[in-house]
Amino acid sequence: MGKDIKRRNLRIWIISGTSFLLLTGLVFLPIPVTVTTSSSCEVESSSNCDISREIQWIPLYKFFLSD
Repeated sequence: MGKDIKRRNLRIWIISGTSFLLLTGLVFLPIPVTVTTSSSCEVESSSNCDISREIQWIPLYKFFLSD
């Protein structure tokens, strides 16, 4: 019986750990994306750059607003 409890706890830790990594990934993912777009902005016009940056940030706000 002790082995079953340990296995269940391990599964809970794995699930909570992966969900935590996914959440932090969603939070920090747009930062490097905006950094790469800002560096390409020097070549492109600034109007295109602002539009692309807005598109990348919108899904993140929707994710928090849904909760």
